[in-house]
Amino acid sequence: MDAAASSVATPLSRTLLEAVLADRTSDRFVCELLWQRLGYVPDADGVWRAGPATPEPWFQAFPMEPQFIAERPASVALTRSISKPYKQLLKEHGEIEFQALGNAVSIAVMSAENLVR
Repeated sequence: MDAAASSVATPLSRTLLEAVLADRTSDRFVCELLWQRLGYVPDADGVWRAGPATPEPWFQAFPMEPQFIAERPASVALTRSISKPYKQLLKEHGEIEFQALGNAVSIAVMSAENLVR
């Protein structure tokens, strides 16, 4: 994938979010959803790197594609970046248990539009 192809983020939909929650998508795909929304762009080799739209804390901590599922520091940073109201809303509706990393990533995908605002 080249940088031009990644300039338009994959649209989020209820069907897509349900697939993420049900673990019917690959870990790589979930990471790509997040990388797009955090301003990361793929280079010629397919490695996602922080781009001009990447928020400074992410740019500094993770200059290359953060592995949200495979690496604890990235998943912790992601969980901490989600505003309390979004976390609380999901808890109240019973859609999350923070012990499960997959669900933490799902929260981030659901509120990803707000991560870079």
